[in-house]
Amino acid sequence: MSYPHLTFTFVFDRETYDYLGIRLKGSNDERVDGEWRKTDRYFEMRSRQEVGVVDRIGQRP
Repeated sequence: MSYPHLTFTFVFDRETYDYLGIRLKGSNDERVDGEWRKTDRYFEMRSRQEVGVVDRIGQRP
């Protein structure tokens, strides 16, 4: 699911609609002729590895 003019997209499973993560669009900024320009455009995927409930911080499920 994405929206026009935003640099991110939510990613869901096609069949179960489970949330899988977020896809981000990015670039590096570089100074060219005294102006900042976006170069080296890339896509990055961020997702959850595991979900669980614990009693304290740092504890593993």
